[in-house]
Amino acid sequence: MAIVQTPDERHFAQVTHPRAQSVPNSAGTATLANTDVVRHISASLNPVDNIIRANGKTGSRGLLAPLKGRKGASFSCEYPLAGSGTAGTASDLAPILEAIFGQAGTVSAGVSVTYSLANAIPGLTLWNFRDPAGTNIFNEVLWGGVVESAEFSGGAEAEATVSISGSGAYVVNKPNFSSLTTAAKGGLTGFPAEPSSLTYLGTPAVAFTGSATINGVSTFKLETFRIRVALNRNIRAAFGDYHPSAESQGIREITVDMTLYEEDTANQAALRHLAFTKGTFDATFVIGEDAGNIFTIALNNLTIPSVARQDGGVESTLTFNGCVASKTSVSANDEISIVCT
Repeated sequence: MAIVQTPDERHFAQVTHPRAQSVPNSAGTATLANTDVVRHISASLNPVDNIIRANGKTGSRGLLAPLKGRKGASFSCEYPLAGSGTAGTASDLAPILEAIFGQAGTVSAGVSVTYSLANAIPGLTLWNFRDPAGTNIFNEVLWGGVVESAEFSGGAEAEATVSISGSGAYVVNKPNFSSLTTAAKGGLTGFPAEPSSLTYLGTPAVAFTGSATINGVSTFKLETFRIRVALNRNIRAAFGDYHPSAESQGIREITVDMTLYEEDTANQAALRHLAFTKGTFDATFVIGEDAGNIFTIALNNLTIPSVARQDGGVESTLTFNGCVASKTSVSANDEISIVCT
């Protein structure tokens, strides 16, 4: 009996505009391709199968058998922040970034791929294939997914990462496929075989390589930073649905946490002063140093809630947590953008 090892897993991602209430398919056959593969650190795809308690009294103290409730799914995935290795060519992460930003990246051939915010709700389909590829192994697909939140991290002595989490319509697994309802199968007539000729593009960016410009200053000694994107998207079930199908989204909230080494400079004093005046500033974080694997993340109109000084040993650090980005005009969608070069 073979124990399934966590490294023995391949992960695939497909994005649909707008969100589809099904797995991408052609007449019931999944349209999964070699090019849909994405290198990943972790990928948890979790089905939700609710039960409804039967409360009718029968004259005894025992419970009646529960009723079948609604279904759904949740996911949480982490990926190395890797470009395509070629400037102006979309990376394996393209479906993930599209699902976050709400639209496909704008390609400038040979130069860059730019991701900017849109108000649409794309759909995300996520696949996990694992070894050994026996009939009892839970190869699985989450369909009808929406990204509710994302996070980019940099500064540590590690590979840079992007994480996403959200909800979906359901998770289908291979061993139980034949016993599922038609609705639960997400449009498939059979569970597909894994594509066999996989190619991974590019190289992950190292988290501490790059540069940062904060409030127009590029000389701050930045330790680490973390950018959180709360999209506040939802999918809900309507009457007659076992699976969530109604989409909605609230106000986006994009924040950045920054830790800076404390310095006796006028520029740092001016930045700290913004926490008191609630003035706004822009920040740009560049992660990576190799062409084709460089990510430039720009945030507009940041406001600092507060600044805390930490005495961690031989040096003091300043933490600027929860700095909120805002759009530059009523009609703009420009709190955050990412340019891959």
